[in-house]
Amino acid sequence: MRIFARQALRFDHPQKAEAPVFVRALDFSDVPDWVAESMMFKWAEEEGTVMRVDSKADEMKAENAAADPELKALRATAKELGIPGYTKMSKEQLTQAIEAAKAS
Repeated sequence: MRIFARQALRFDHPQKAEAPVFVRALDFSDVPDWVAESMMFKWAEEEGTVMRVDSKADEMKAENAAADPELKALRATAKELGIPGYTKMSKEQLTQAIEAAKAS
């Protein structure tokens, strides 16, 4: 499995059967499939700290998101407002969801 991490992370095997996997901040990494089952990965994916990279389009999205401070700010606002799925939304989708959440 290929991932992009916004910060350095350590993933422990769910059953402690293998050594932990470490990834560097703002870097792509090839990791074992079991990483997706680790608690750290689940938390980091929900928070937007790490994302799966399944295609070239995902890779471009990860590179752009890492370099886009506006997207980072929108995600932080969406997180504060409790908007589900905010880590996978585009800027346009985030803007609409934030406006809707503030209007209600």
